[in-house]
Amino acid sequence: MKLSLFAILFLISCGSSNEEFTFFQLENQAFEHIVNQSALEAKDDQAAITLSNEEYPVHVSLYLNNRFYYDLPSLGDGEGTWKIEEGKIVLEAKRTLFDMYIEVKSIDCYAEELTLSFIDRFGPQVIRVRKVGAPEQKVNFCIE
Repeated sequence: MKLSLFAILFLISCGSSNEEFTFFQLENQAFEHIVNQSALEAKDDQAAITLSNEEYPVHVSLYLNNRFYYDLPSLGDGEGTWKIEEGKIVLEAKRTLFDMYIEVKSIDCYAEELTLSFIDRFGPQVIRVRKVGAPEQKVNFCIE
């Protein structure tokens, strides 16, 4: 009994989501509205457009020069590169202790509902992100 209670508490504390998602492969231009229209030159925690999840917590800002800035309040901040590949955005960054690999995927055909997919110390994670400062778009970008 103690062991199963411990396992349940461990799973709850990991922050993993029981929510299941259907991902859509989108055309490259679907993601233009979430890219800041400037180049990342230095640390930028005041970006106009940010993908954010306050519960995890994580904040990511993409820039025209295929660089991104991230802030993980519990681990720190930094920069990396991004590219669009197979209908999703792939983010990569090197940290002292580990390399980051994150995918930005859409759960609709409009790139309005987005998730971040990654692996942390608790295993695979998929979390919804809020688009802060991004204009709304209603164009269907699904690849048939």
